[in-house]
Amino acid sequence: MSQQWEYCKISSSSGSALLTYCASSDWLNPRSIAFYEAMEQLGAAGWELVNVFQAGDPFNSLELYFKRPIEPGRAIDDAL
Repeated sequence: MSQQWEYCKISSSSGSALLTYCASSDWLNPRSIAFYEAMEQLGAAGWELVNVFQAGDPFNSLELYFKRPIEPGRAIDDAL
């Protein structure tokens, strides 16, 4: 059986950040958080950065995508 993953992303623009989790192909539980606080807590909870997307003019929007293995009984948003 192949590894199953759960995902989340941080969307950052103009100094603010929004953390959103993905479950069953739906993005849910968006919450505002300080960018560096989110990075610290996601890393401590086992999330791995897998992709960064930069957009806007002049590149003022940033999306960071994370994954970690699914563990039965663990809430997807346990990091925050």
